Amino acid sequence: ALVVAREAFMLLVSRYAISKGLKIEVNWIGRLSLWMIMIGVGLAMIQASNLSDAIFVAGVFMSLAATAKYLIDGKKLLDEGKQNKS
Repeated sequence: ALVVAREAFMLLVSRYAISKGLKIEVNWIGRLSLWMIMIGVGLAMIQASNLSDAIFVAGVFMSLAATAKYLIDGKKLLDEGKQNKS
């Protein structure tokens, strides 16, 4: 549920950012987190284990870190845009 909530949140935030004219670039933390989540899910389908759980959880935490980075970067860009208009 956390992964789905994060994706829905990012969809809303990215639409807002695009409406403000911000350029959104995919960050590597987000890319790696997706791979970790998918590997964790794949391993769990083969055989549930502590390893598959750990990889999945690491991916979720990396995904949250990517979200934080997007928010920080977006705020900086918005602030820069406000300063340039002054």
